[in-house]
Amino acid sequence: MAVSLERVNIPERMPEDRVKTYDEAVLGYTRKLAIAEAQRCIDCKTKPCTYACPALTKAPEYIQAIAAGDFDKSLGICLETYPIPGTLGRTCFHPCEDSCVVGFKGEPVAICTLKRAAFDYGQWPEIVRPAATGKTVAVVGSGPAGLQVAYDLARKGHAVTVFEALPVLGGMLTVGIPEYRLPRDVLGHELDKLREWGVTFEVGWRLGEAGRTLESVAASHDLVFLGVGCHSPKEIRVPGEKSKGVAHAVDWLRELELGAAFDLKDRKVVIIGGGSTAMDVARNSVRLGAKSVHIVYRRGRGEMTASPEEVVQARDERVKFLMLANPLQILTKDDGSVKAVECVQMELGAPDKSGRRAPEPVEGSEFLLAADQVVLAVGQSPSPLHEAVKGQVALSKWGDIVVDADCRTSHPKVFAAGDIALGPSSIIEAVAQARKAAQAMDRALGGTGSVPL
Repeated sequence: MAVSLERVNIPERMPEDRVKTYDEAVLGYTRKLAIAEAQRCIDCKTKPCTYACPALTKAPEYIQAIAAGDFDKSLGICLETYPIPGTLGRTCFHPCEDSCVVGFKGEPVAICTLKRAAFDYGQWPEIVRPAATGKTVAVVGSGPAGLQVAYDLARKGHAVTVFEALPVLGGMLTVGIPEYRLPRDVLGHELDKLREWGVTFEVGWRLGEAGRTLESVAASHDLVFLGVGCHSPKEIRVPGEKSKGVAHAVDWLRELELGAAFDLKDRKVVIIGGGSTAMDVARNSVRLGAKSVHIVYRRGRGEMTASPEEVVQARDERVKFLMLANPLQILTKDDGSVKAVECVQMELGAPDKSGRRAPEPVEGSEFLLAADQVVLAVGQSPSPLHEAVKGQVALSKWGDIVVDADCRTSHPKVFAAGDIALGPSSIIEAVAQARKAAQAMDRALGGTGSVPL
């Protein structure tokens, strides 16, 4: 039977309906649609999708299980690699799909959404906890890296406690990704399964506060894992950046998710940046009643780091894009509040160190964009945690924790992975590095290090 080159359409709420609610915007496949899409997979012997995935996800295997109608088996295959298939199936930037052979002639198989289908319709296998090893591990940070290490080590019989500074679990998964993209009950279910594996969690626990030093944690546990991510926003360094009405995206999203009241009704919102975080701020602003929402990005559409589907969804929700534009200054009213952003048009020149063409200003092209709220979404730097560990683990000049190939820090009992070691990265990249850390930690605890690949 000939393979269809067209992807089975992934159902979504209509834009005019989804902007009125925080219910999930992308509905995902039904069982029937998931089976039909899975049957487009030609089960390549070379498995390019697996090797394109930083975590080496067994994509062909879980897709073939869905093609046969076995969602339970599909979910079980996903769980061999990580504990958050429902989360990844909704949020991963899916580099696997760029390598899909079907996509060379048509549309790639919806590998990511099929992972979501495995979570949505599969029954979780029975959890049989291994014999306890008597070894204890402290995991600092409950984001994707921390959850991965906790999962892999709990499956080896080690006692794992996860410490989270925020009052909620999940790190950026919870306070950085809006609920219309990642419903809280999805991550909540995955966290409950980790508890069944014996992982314990403690919230409101911040390293460096109340005598909670790295040395004290290391003294009370056999090993420590640091997976706290990058929560410090970067600045754009233009006049007016500190004005009333200017916020940083990571802070803005965290405050919103933790219950802060945001009244954007009839307000004009301008977001600076072109990544997923910028899209999340923009789409949240629409839902919060903003009169207008503009994204200002200094490069072209092809250079944006947000996924194509996020950009399309934002445009469908009436977000306006000003491409090849860059802020020069933020102008304020007499009371110090924001009134406009002065921007300049840009043009793309020669590629920079990232391989993307560097934007250059066009002389005489300055213009004003009215604004009541400006949100800066130009990236993050390492968490303030590095102040709590300075002098105890080696740090790079950027504040990242320096690790070796096994994710071991300069401290003999401390490992690290995810954004705090990689710099700002994707969820799946954090998961992949954390798997390496877990393998090395298991070996250090006397195990084989044979965390399933």
